[in-house]
Amino acid sequence: MTDLMTKATTTETRHQERTARASDLDAQLFDGGEDVLARLYALRGELTPSEKSLRAAVDRAIVARQAYEGHEFARRSAEQGDVMRKVTCWAAVLLAPTAVGTVYGMNFEHMPELHWQFGYPIAVAAMLASAVVIMVIFRTKKWL
Repeated sequence: MTDLMTKATTTETRHQERTARASDLDAQLFDGGEDVLARLYALRGELTPSEKSLRAAVDRAIVARQAYEGHEFARRSAEQGDVMRKVTCWAAVLLAPTAVGTVYGMNFEHMPELHWQFGYPIAVAAMLASAVVIMVIFRTKKWL
């Protein structure tokens, strides 16, 4: 409880000090015909270092934010590139069996393997073998 009272007293004291300084400043600016513009320039010179440090802090915060956003963009781009590479690899794996299957799906009459006893099993084996070979190549390159 005493901590809260101490904090409240400290806050009130600070407010009173600020109010007194503002009153003193008003008195200095407008007292006795003093040149107001000269006094404002003098005060501006006093505030410049704090303004510069504030601007520098804001600039550092902006640069840090931009660096973070750039890093996030690069990370997401790399992830997206990985996903696209995997999708492309799977499309290539499925391309060879699809090509073999479409040739056999055209129902030509003059295909010697159509009348052969092992024609269908060899066509299916060719489809599987082509897919497996492409998949092994991509796995050795660590793309899949």
